[in-house]
Amino acid sequence: MEAAQVAKPVSRTQPDPSALTDRASQPEEGLLSRLPSTFTPQHILQLQRTIGNQATIRLLNGAGSQRVIQRQVGLLDEDQREAYVEDTLRRVEPVWAASSTEERLRLIMSAVNTRLDAIGVLGCGYELQPSMAATNYAHFELSLWRIQGNPAFLSSSADLPQVIGDYYHEARHAEQFYRAIRHAVHIAVNSHDVVRPEHVRELVGDGVAPSAIAHALDDYSVSNDEEAELGRRMYEHFFGDEAAATQAVYDRLHAAMAELDAARASGDPETLREAEDEFRAAFTAYEALPNEADSRAVGELAEQAFRASHATPGGSTTTP
Repeated sequence: MEAAQVAKPVSRTQPDPSALTDRASQPEEGLLSRLPSTFTPQHILQLQRTIGNQATIRLLNGAGSQRVIQRQVGLLDEDQREAYVEDTLRRVEPVWAASSTEERLRLIMSAVNTRLDAIGVLGCGYELQPSMAATNYAHFELSLWRIQGNPAFLSSSADLPQVIGDYYHEARHAEQFYRAIRHAVHIAVNSHDVVRPEHVRELVGDGVAPSAIAHALDDYSVSNDEEAELGRRMYEHFFGDEAAATQAVYDRLHAAMAELDAARASGDPETLREAEDEFRAAFTAYEALPNEADSRAVGELAEQAFRASHATPGGSTTTP
C-alpha cells in the first residue's frame, strides 16, 4: 500500500500564515499553554472511546459550547451538507425502521463516504463495536481509517437525526486528518525531490493508517486556499507546533476522569463536588480544541438540517 510517491513540482507555495485568522475560540489561560510533552493522535481516539462526543456534552450541564469561525470547507460546505441530508432522506430514512443494526450502519456509512469522496477525502471503513461505552455513539479510528459504531446507538429506538449528525461529525474528523496528511505531503514535497511514504510518516508518526498516506500521495495536487488552510491548521494541531499544548488538554481531562471515579467511590460529597467541578473545567477546555469545536459544529449543522426537513408549516418538527 505504501509504494506511492510523488515528484517535486517546479514551484509550490503555502498559504500565508498571517492570513490564518479563523480559529475556534479558546480559553485565555491555562490548558493550551502548559505541560508540553509528545502528542500522538491516539489521545483523541482514546478520549472519544472513553467519554463519547455529543453524548457526554448532554450529560454535563456545566460544559459550555464554543464559537467556531471558519470558512465553509469540505463537509462544512452547505452544498455538501444539503447533499448528505438529501441522501439520508432518500436512501436511509425510508428503510430505517425495517433495517437491522448492521444494515443501518452500512446505510449511514454509504451516505458519509459518498460525501467524503465528493470532497476528495479517502472514504472510511466501518464496523460495529459492542464494547463501546454507552455515552459514545461512534468514533473515527485513525490507525485503521474506519468509523466504529455503537450498536446500542443504532438500535430500534435510535434518534435518526442525531445518528445522522454524529456520523457526519466523525466523518469531519477523517477530513481533518486527511487534510493534515496532505499538508504533510506538501511539506515533504518542498524537502525531497521524490516524496515517498516514509517521508510523510516521519512527519505524522506511526499512528496514521498507511492507506491514508498512500491515498494522499496518489491524489496529491495543489489544494485551494481554504482546503490548504484547514490542512495547515489541523497539521499544526495534531502533529506540529500546537501538538504538545493539545496533549496538555487531553492529559488534564484524563486525570479529571480518574479523579471523578475515585471521588464517586469515596462517597464524600465535598470530594465529589470538587472532582465534578474539575471535570467540567477540563471538559470545557477539550470542547475548545479546534478539531472538536469544528467537528461538533459540522455534525450539529447536519442534524439541524435533517430535523428542519421535517418541520411543519407551523414551525414544529416531526420526529422521523
